[in-house]
Amino acid sequence: MAIKLKYHKLHPQAQAPVYSTTDAACFDIFLCTNGKMAFKGYDESGKEFTRLLTTNGGILLCPKDRVLAPTGLIFDFAKDYSIRIHPRSGLSLKQGLTLANAEGVIDSDYMEETFVMLTNLSTRNVEVPNLSRICQGELIRNNRVSFE
Repeated sequence: MAIKLKYHKLHPQAQAPVYSTTDAACFDIFLCTNGKMAFKGYDESGKEFTRLLTTNGGILLCPKDRVLAPTGLIFDFAKDYSIRIHPRSGLSLKQGLTLANAEGVIDSDYMEETFVMLTNLSTRNVEVPNLSRICQGELIRNNRVSFE
């Protein structure tokens, strides 16, 4: 029996998480800029910026930019679990986009919109279209340990 992962859409166009294939280990998570005018990030030197969305509603990452990409989703799951956020291999290989923090972790007590820390490792500007797949998630049961 599958474990239920509840989510709440902050905007009607926000995309539900979805398994792209029958045997996929992780579910895809999508960019959702609907309802937003701009996004925040940091450039190569660590200077914070605010950038307007592209004319198509996407986000533009210049080389070495790090941005918080909105998903339009709040996840709701049991306290014994966490969601692990992984890069999409196709985005990393073909466009140079990956997660700035290598792997993201969403704890069960985080009840805000989920943002994905994307970074552009390529030497060219990359536009991420609105409602495109930006990462993949995995619901993991936490194994608490005692330290000796």
